[in-house]
Amino acid sequence: MRCARSSRPDAVARPAGSRSHQGCTMLVLSRKVGERILIGDNIAVTVVRVAQGIVRIGIEAPKELPIVREEIKDQFKEAPQDRAPAIRP
Repeated sequence: MRCARSSRPDAVARPAGSRSHQGCTMLVLSRKVGERILIGDNIAVTVVRVAQGIVRIGIEAPKELPIVREEIKDQFKEAPQDRAPAIRP
């Protein structure tokens, strides 16, 4: 994922709990099981389970928004559209 660098003058100051990553500001949050993070009006990320160092999350988003794990995103670029594996149920 690439982020556009902000031209805002206040972009240099980062709030507490944030980190810089690939030219973006990354908000770092702590959540408990069942708690959600909202992204805009159409996306919700829910912590479903945390066990043995693995976090399971659920993502609710419009069906037209592709959701793909980063490590397999290149497979979807190479696959023909009509034969691309399903990204979501």
